Amino acid sequence: MESVKENQLRNQNNISIRGVLQTEVETFPPSVQQLFQLDLSANTSQDMKSGEQSILQIPELQFYQLLDEKEQKIYFLQREKQALNNKVERLRTELAGVKEEKMGKETTFSLKIKELEEALNNETKCRVEMEASLARRLRKWPRTLAEKQRNHQPQARKLTQVQEDLGCLCAQWEEEKTFRLRKRRDQYLMQKINRPKRS
Repeated sequence: MESVKENQLRNQNNISIRGVLQTEVETFPPSVQQLFQLDLSANTSQDMKSGEQSILQIPELQFYQLLDEKEQKIYFLQREKQALNNKVERLRTELAGVKEEKMGKETTFSLKIKELEEALNNETKCRVEMEASLARRLRKWPRTLAEKQRNHQPQARKLTQVQEDLGCLCAQWEEEKTFRLRKRRDQYLMQKINRPKRS
């Protein structure tokens, strides 16, 4: 009974070892995998034993060198992965900043457009009110002008009469002035003629 249990435990351990070895060997380069010469598809404990013997054929120093190379490769891959993750995170941050800036600009443009629309609406409203007021004034203007003309007609007639009277007075004054000047000239000539001559 003990031998059967031992065989079962050994088979389970061999299966676990085979899985680990399969995972580990697949990460090595093809040239290194050939050194192991291990048939990972083995299903019997005898095959596993032969596989273990093949692994044990590798010198210990070379085995550790392979492990070191693998660890270095894993380390560099992890560094590259971290660098790529950092780059992705930086790009995400930049993209978020660009989106935020774009949203800010869109908000600013929307506010400016809204302000311009409000200003245009106010200007249109003022223009309509001014046009309506001007139309009302134009409708009232002929009647107001006629009323003013009727109110000013007597004054206009008086002004015309005054202008005519003034014209007549000016004409009379010119005639009188001409007459007086002519009379004075005649008097002067008569005095000059009648003045006795000196001998």
